[in-house]
Amino acid sequence: MRNQNKQQRVVDKTGKPKRPDRAMVCNWVQQAWDDLPSETIANGFRASGLLPSENCIAAAELISELENLKLLEGRPVDTSQDFMLDDVVDEAIVQSNI
Repeated sequence: MRNQNKQQRVVDKTGKPKRPDRAMVCNWVQQAWDDLPSETIANGFRASGLLPSENCIAAAELISELENLKLLEGRPVDTSQDFMLDDVVDEAIVQSNI
């Protein structure tokens, strides 16, 4: 982005550089992302733990294929409604204190 700023620098009447407008900065950011190899982005997500595991990907593909073949019975499970173990333990502790 610095190189783009240097290449496209506009100066005012006094010779001072003008600030780039937002559209130009957005174009620079987009160009920087476009120039970034996809492997670099994937490695960043992998290092942060945000990439799904191979098992999750395989399970999602299997569910999708079963849905396409109309072999998946019943309504899909909404995992956001699942209870976390800590929630169950906390509730059990509260109930046992009553």
